[in-house]
This record gives sequence, structure tokens and C-alpha cells, in this order.
Amino acid sequence: MNRLLFRRARLLDPESGLDACGDLMVEGERIAAVGGGLSAAGRGAEVVEAGGLCLAPGLVDMRVQLREPGAEHMESVETAGQAAAAGGVTTMVALPNTNPPVDDISVVEFLARRAREVKLAKVHTYAAATKGLKGRDLTEMGLLAANGALGFTDGAQAVADALVMRRVLAYARTFDLLVVQHPEEPSLARAGEVSEGEIATRLGLPAIPSAAEVIMIERDLRLVEITGARYHVAHVSTAAGVEAIRRAKALELPVTCDTAPPYFVLNETAIGDYRTFAKLSPPLRSEWDRRAVVEGLRDGTIDAIASDHAPWDQDSKRLPFSSAAYGIVGLETLLPLSLELYHNSHLGLLEVIRRLACNPARILRLPVGRLAVGPSRNGGVTIKGWLSNQVLVRSRVEAWANADSDAKLLASRVQVGANTGQVSATGPDSQGDSDSGWAVSYEIFVPQTTDLDVKAHNGGISISDVRGHIEFSAHNGGVHLTRIGGDVAGSTLNGGVNIELAGNTWDGRQLEVSTHNGGVHLQLPERYSAHLRTETVNGRVSSDLPEAAPQGNLRPRNLDVTLGGGGPLIHVSTTNGGVTLKRL
Repeated sequence: MNRLLFRRARLLDPESGLDACGDLMVEGERIAAVGGGLSAAGRGAEVVEAGGLCLAPGLVDMRVQLREPGAEHMESVETAGQAAAAGGVTTMVALPNTNPPVDDISVVEFLARRAREVKLAKVHTYAAATKGLKGRDLTEMGLLAANGALGFTDGAQAVADALVMRRVLAYARTFDLLVVQHPEEPSLARAGEVSEGEIATRLGLPAIPSAAEVIMIERDLRLVEITGARYHVAHVSTAAGVEAIRRAKALELPVTCDTAPPYFVLNETAIGDYRTFAKLSPPLRSEWDRRAVVEGLRDGTIDAIASDHAPWDQDSKRLPFSSAAYGIVGLETLLPLSLELYHNSHLGLLEVIRRLACNPARILRLPVGRLAVGPSRNGGVTIKGWLSNQVLVRSRVEAWANADSDAKLLASRVQVGANTGQVSATGPDSQGDSDSGWAVSYEIFVPQTTDLDVKAHNGGISISDVRGHIEFSAHNGGVHLTRIGGDVAGSTLNGGVNIELAGNTWDGRQLEVSTHNGGVHLQLPERYSAHLRTETVNGRVSSDLPEAAPQGNLRPRNLDVTLGGGGPLIHVSTTNGGVTLKRL
């Protein structure tokens, strides 16, 4: 295993607030240790003498246009990876506006394979929200997400139809997916080239009113209120747009946004005498808007900074202004331009790094963007109710064949609040391949009345003998709940759910479970009253409950029945999987 020791570096980690001189040890593809005086532990490792230079998490660029597949002469995965590495970007997310567009699993898999072949920056991708980026029919968002798509967008164009956008957001909410919008009302922006104002008038260029941005944002925010979906506004560029997002956050809507360096470094005067390199979408704005974007970054309204990298060949940009393509390269200039915020005293250095690394990773739910010790395999979480009022946490770490015996200290965080009765269990992050590294699992004992909120990415969840409220989310793994007594709410993407309610004493008020690729097996107390509702898309319901018995040999897709005298709501929904109902 390759070992690399950085000595006497200025360590910058916004996630932990670390800004100090120290050492950092890397083993293979993971950070093994962070702190001072690691020379002894790093004996035999390759040493890099940092001499006080800054060492920060790799940047996460959440908006990059790759031209592969379809236009590799402009940009390929390899050339983009080289530019990213030169600019300090270690993770980038590509927009789906390629040829063909990323609206099918095969294209997602193609990009993943190309990134593995190139072996430079990590390349993820968004998938198209609508088929062919045409703004009409929705893509198979659940399947695309299961195969690696991090979010859904129509790229450099907005989803213009309000009804289609509502359906996109509703679909995304079902599977807790991210929707990214290009904030520009097309009917107002279609004929324009620069921002409306003095510059457009003096140059005689068709203009785009700044209201085109806020109109689209405000419309979508109303739809987010209806659906509750995770919504991200890309490259915010106007004062009105920033203010609309600020109000939405004050209302605690699930809204995030980013901007790009041109919108806080340049203004519309950069167009000068028809300079096509300054022809962007959205266009460069007024100085008033530029200052509002800086203020949005300063007060946290704008969560992230993305490069908005849009490479073109010379034939696309060296043209008359009206004929030139929109966009500018940005991977190599993302960090130096963003550092102007620090040098001009708008943001501290940690806050600049936070918007370039930590916040994008958080929005995209990627296990990167921080200087943290971590294992290289995923595991599961097992939680058991304990009769004592004390709290005992026991973590179990299992080594694989080629793992180092002293790496057991690398267990991820498990936090138990003894006073509040809350448990938060976070499994290890996904790094490395399936043939090596660590498998980490946790066995946690808590008071039976504890409320639980458990999330697993690549691993299962097992909870038993707990009578508190349970929330769960599993991406690639099943969920097993045994002898539970409280409310339940949760979902899985690729995995089934097995639930056994606690004898005849389940006193929960509501149980809501949804799966995408997996069935649900529900065992109810023998004498229990409830309102039962099941919904399946590509599956059937199998039941031995007298109130929900099949008619002849036909098994229904959906049920809406009353058990006993009625009572709490039990709602089960699946997309690709059946539902089995049994009495204990």
C-alpha cells in the first residue's frame, strides 16, 4: 500500500474548523491520520515537506460541461481531468447536455467507465430531468439515480413547463433526489444575448432582463413548497435571485444554490468591444448584481461556488458576438478567482474552502470535501433496545484479508445523546474498491424508548426491540425492523424492508415505508386495528389478512382497507417489488 506523509503543512478543514500547522498521512486512497508529530507513524512513507503551504480538501466542482460523448474535439473526460487536476479539483459533476444526452443508464455507465480508465479527477454526472432535454417527458429518475446519477437537470436550459417541473420535483421527492435548475425564463431570455441595461443599449445587442432569473426561481420555489423536493439553483447571478433564495431559506425550504466566479469577479463591462469570451449564460450582470452575489456568499445564502466550465473550440467563440457560443472555461481558474473573496476580505480562507469543497459535497451527498480519517469500505448498522436506562455503544470492526491489523481505530462516528435520548449513527464513507479495505459494522445498544434516525449508503440496517420513533434511509441495502413499538418512516432505493411490529402492543400512530427496487414484508399483531394502504407500480400484494384476502387467484396491486375497528395509518409503497402482509 502506498503511504504518503505531508509534513508541516497548514491544514485547512472547514468541516472541523481546523486551521493549524500539522501533518497528514495518506495510505492508498484514504486519509490515515491527521495531526501533529506523525513522523514516527510515517516511517517508511514517502515524505512531502510542505513548509507551511496550505493543505485543504480537494475541490468539488458541481457544475462542469464535458463534451464527451459527442464532441470530444472540444473536451474529453481525459482533458477535463487534466484541467481539474491542475486547478485542484478532485471531484467534478458533469451536466447531461452531451450527444447523446445523459438520459439513459448506458450513458451514465459510459461516463463512469471512462473516468475509471482516465484515472484523474473523480467524475460523477447528473442525469437529464426530461428525455432528450426536451422539457416534456420525465426520465427514469429512480433507475438513473440507482446507477450513479447524483441529481437531475436539463443542463444549460431550464425546465420551462411548470407542470413538467412539478412532476420532476414530485418524482424526485419520492426518492429524495436533487433537482438542479438553470434559472432563466426561456420566453424572456430566448432572444437575448447580454443583460439588459446601458451596455446592451450602447452595443446594440439584444438584451435579457434580470427578471428572467427571479421569475423562474420564484415559480420553482412555489413548486418546492408543494412537493417538498430538494431543489438547487445553479449559477445565481442577480440581486433579486439571491434575495428570493434568502427568503426561501428563512422559510426552511429545502433549497440550495451556487454561483460561478464570473458573477462575483466580473460585471457586464467585461464585454467591452464585443468580447465573445465574456458571452455567458446567464449573462454578466451589473455591478449592483455582482455586489449582491458577493454579499450572498458572505452571509451564506449562496452555498457553493462552481466553475460552470463550458469549453468550446475556436470556431465556436471567434465569431461575431451574436453568433458565438455561450460559456467560458473554468476548471483551472476556479480556485484562484475564488481566492479573490479572501484577498478582498469578503470571506475567511476556511469559508472559501467550505464553498468550494465541503458545501458542494454536502449538497451532492458525496463522502469527500474534508480532511477526515476514514476507512475504505462500507458496513451496516445494528441497533438494539436495552432494558437499562444507561447507554452503551459498542462498535464492531471486521478486517478483510489485506487490511492492516492496527486500522481498527478507523471506525466512523457513532453519537448517542444520553440526555436527549437521540441516536445518530453514521456509517463509514465509500472509498476504495470491493476487493480490499475495510468492512465496518456497528452494534449499538440504546434505551428502548430512544428515537432513531439511521442512514446507510452501502450497507443494511437492523433495528430490534426499540419502542421510540424510527426514521431510516438505505441506498444499497435492506432494512430489518423487529419487535418495534413506535412510529416508522423510511425508504430504500435498492433493498427490501422486513417489519415486525411489537406483538399486540404496537402503539405507533403511523408507519410509512417506500422502496424502489425491493419488496416489503409486513407482519402485524394478531389483533390489531389500523387503516392499511398499499401502492405498487410493478408488483402485487400477497396477504393472509382476512380483510385484505385476494379475490380468487387475482392478487391486487393496491389495497385500501380497514383492519379491526380502524386506527393508525399503515402506508406501504413500492415501485419494483411486491408487498407481503402476514399476521404474527
